[in-house]
Amino acid sequence: MDVGLLVPEHSQRRAAVCLAAGMGRFFARATRGIEWIAAAEITGRAGGTVHDLGHREVHFSLSASSPASSSSASVLLGLRTVDDVFAWAGRVDGMGRERSSLGALARLPASGVASALASVASLRPVPDAAPFDVVASFLGRRNYNRFDIEDAAGAALARLTGGSYVSRRAVGAPPASTLSWRIHVRDDTAILGLRLASRPLHRRALAWATVPGSLHPPVAAALALLGGVAPGQWLGDPFCGSGTILAEYLHLAPTGRAVGVDTSPDAVAAARANLAATGCDDRALIAMADAGLMPLRPNALDVVVTNPPWGRTVALSGLGPSAEARAWQSVSACLARFGRLVVVAEEPPSASAGGVRPLPGWVGPVLSFGPLSVSGSKPSVSVYTRSGDPGGGLPPPGSLLAPELARFADHARG
Repeated sequence: MDVGLLVPEHSQRRAAVCLAAGMGRFFARATRGIEWIAAAEITGRAGGTVHDLGHREVHFSLSASSPASSSSASVLLGLRTVDDVFAWAGRVDGMGRERSSLGALARLPASGVASALASVASLRPVPDAAPFDVVASFLGRRNYNRFDIEDAAGAALARLTGGSYVSRRAVGAPPASTLSWRIHVRDDTAILGLRLASRPLHRRALAWATVPGSLHPPVAAALALLGGVAPGQWLGDPFCGSGTILAEYLHLAPTGRAVGVDTSPDAVAAARANLAATGCDDRALIAMADAGLMPLRPNALDVVVTNPPWGRTVALSGLGPSAEARAWQSVSACLARFGRLVVVAEEPPSASAGGVRPLPGWVGPVLSFGPLSVSGSKPSVSVYTRSGDPGGGLPPPGSLLAPELARFADHARG
């Protein structure tokens, strides 16, 4: 899936054409493994033109006529499958492995920095000489660490903006009022951007309750999109945990409904509290129940999206082969004729345990990709369908972002 990210020649030409046409340039950070789904959402919901996608990044431009060009930028700031979005501020070459190459960051482009500041200032107040922090990441072995990159970039940005640099090396997380610059080094190139929002987009709610094994919200949103988001349908999660998948689905599907079960009373309480906090509790049913005994009538669900216990994160509580078989058989009974099952797990539903594939009428996995990078685990995503499903592994026609997901699906398959 890792297609050349950092400005190959064809990407540079495409970006240059977009900028010449008056398009603003941005990049999004995404969880490893779902960059292609983030690209589909950026294209379909924000009207973006994607230049590149690769390791945890999607580079794109927006035209002046894009829905996201309004002063509120509600579309960009409402993206669900990305960790964060940044206004492009430029690139610097010459970032080798040696420590002396940190001096290249003194050449951060003044015009790009000013343009990024203007983009953010059009969305929210940015005081003159505002304090700021820098968050850095890099690929490959280097003779310096992320804090060294942050401090070198921070010194250059302080000279360019007049703002005071708040180092993370000494104080940890900076005050929420600061601007946040993002710098990523790959090969010999560093790219720089400025966060659009006042806090990372993946932080959904200030009071979000979590339990062990809670799924990262952008991953949950990506899985919900893969399941197919259509008006009025029911989604189920037999291992709902804190309700992240349910909440993300209900946000994407204003007329949808969801049901979740879990054997943990703490998880059920967290899921109910989270859905109430997001205003979706009137369209959700949460119950304490075993996945092998789903309290639903046959064919009640249109799609099941779930994150079963991974073992290393959550104790399996007896979910051995026989229990696993009962769970998938119960799920199968609850799904409608053209129901779909999307599973993210380190091990897909087990054929030897009597899992999904041996059940009559099931096909799959019709789409499988990964690994993702989620909370220290490396799970894969598997999609199962009934025979005759019109989507061919992807959401069926008419589902939210179905054309865009089909456009970028080769990155998952390849």
